[in-house]
Amino acid sequence: MLAQAALSRSHRALNALVGMTLALLALAASGSAWADPPGRVGRIGDTDGAVWLYDEEQAEWIQARRNRPVTEGDRISAEQDARAEIDIGSATLRLDGGTDVEFTQLDDARVRIRVHGGSVALRVRNGPSVRDFSVETAEGRYDPAACGPLPGGCAFGQQPGRDPGRRDALRGARQRARVE
Repeated sequence: MLAQAALSRSHRALNALVGMTLALLALAASGSAWADPPGRVGRIGDTDGAVWLYDEEQAEWIQARRNRPVTEGDRISAEQDARAEIDIGSATLRLDGGTDVEFTQLDDARVRIRVHGGSVALRVRNGPSVRDFSVETAEGRYDPAACGPLPGGCAFGQQPGRDPGRRDALRGARQRARVE
């Protein structure tokens, strides 16, 4: 009987050791448990009219609320007569009515914004961080650093009186920026 009790204790100890080992392996395998969250996130600073945010978990568009964080992968759409303002550090991205954007990269290194339709205006108040930003459309990638140190930033999108398929980047009031 004494031998059976000792065997039972060693089985329990072995089971506990196996369980702890599996738990530690599962924790180590989940990279997100160890990864630092990005130091750069945006937030919805202001909305006017119907502005929507695509919720991947629910697989549907939900109403965008002021002060909601904006992170990589988020998609925001402003209906025709709506406006939205997204703050990302020292930068402000303004969405005009009828605009749909996606944040394809939003982390410590870069901010890449994909404009699926409509027009946006980007103003970066911190000179060195302007190199971190890029705006992409179906026609190409726009480099806001090419706008130079002018107040007012860059506007990207369809300009009035132009071919609807053409996109322009404006510097300051009316100078074109480099398009790659």
